Amino acid sequence: MGAVERRWFVEHTADSQLTDETVQLLAKDRRDDLRLQGVQLLIDRDLLTDRQAVKFAHDKDGRIRSCMVGRVDLMEFADDTSWNIHRKIIDYVAENHIDPTPLVEKLAQNPDAGMRLWAVSMMSEKHIPLLIDDPDLIVRGDVIDRFADSLGSDLIDRLIESPWTGVRDHVAHRANNLSDVQIQKLLDNEKVGFWMRDRLEEYRKEYRKLCALEKLFGDSDSELMKSQRELALSENFGH
Repeated sequence: MGAVERRWFVEHTADSQLTDETVQLLAKDRRDDLRLQGVQLLIDRDLLTDRQAVKFAHDKDGRIRSCMVGRVDLMEFADDTSWNIHRKIIDYVAENHIDPTPLVEKLAQNPDAGMRLWAVSMMSEKHIPLLIDDPDLIVRGDVIDRFADSLGSDLIDRLIESPWTGVRDHVAHRANNLSDVQIQKLLDNEKVGFWMRDRLEEYRKEYRKLCALEKLFGDSDSELMKSQRELALSENFGH
């Protein structure tokens, strides 16, 4: 049966009428759309074997590879360059609280900066050392931005002294929990000081708003005011 005939047969036959043997044949078809339908039916009928899943994780059709996320070890996708697959795995890791350490460590050694950026998207704080000194500024900047609240003081000191203006720029623009000495160093830096001046001005502006709003409360120790602060922190930061 030729490709056209196979396509016609499948289109005019209800999935429920396709035998398991036919489904297995569909999953091996040369046509991507037929193969995808076969793979989906294998999954629906609980016929997909571990060996097949690994094979399909390397299929040339990204839709089929995507179906295998969560069905095979994440390391099977270590060389996959499809952003759609990357996004699917990022979501899978986050939603299922998966530890992606083996994959992150593998990607951190990839010569392609785009693959290392994918690693950053799955990193936790324990992985910071893997890519904080990456040769690509975009990758290093992404690490700084992603972990702006949790960079250690010693690491921030080192980043502030970086010969790369772009690194100092990210610290001045995004890093939090800075000491007075660190803030002053960034203010004094002629290349990136404007970011810190902007952030301080933003702080003063917002603090003035807060002071005006707190006039609502006649007692500086108001329990209601404290409860509203806690609620605001919980809504904005999940504390």
